[in-house]
Amino acid sequence: MTATTDRPNAGQLALLRYSSLATAIAALLQFLLGGYMFTSPSATLADTHNIIGLVTIGVSLIATIAGFVNRSRGGNSGLAFHILGTFILTLVQFSLGEIGLSGSMVMVHMALGTAILVSAIAMTTLAFRKPFARS
Repeated sequence: MTATTDRPNAGQLALLRYSSLATAIAALLQFLLGGYMFTSPSATLADTHNIIGLVTIGVSLIATIAGFVNRSRGGNSGLAFHILGTFILTLVQFSLGEIGLSGSMVMVHMALGTAILVSAIAMTTLAFRKPFARS
């Protein structure tokens, strides 16, 4: 089957697009909440930041699976691997947060969070604009 005839159905494409969008929204929430926590530390904010981090991992995993299903049906390979990279970054980010942050590790955590946000926005843009490989 060729890339032009073997396309994912509308449901698969919608799952890819909206799970990518959910990842970007969750990353944006994390970014905003993390910035607020940096200026006003609070246990409640930290717990919320942790929960949204888990949600980000979950929707990023769904986007990764959807990206590779799309790829296997003639979709954009670059998009699939971009999503996989974003998922791996979210796992590393969550691990850094769980081990406890102090000193310069806080800045690493914040820089990685910013990179995840930029990556999630880029993958969402690709998912909506170029989900298919060139044929």
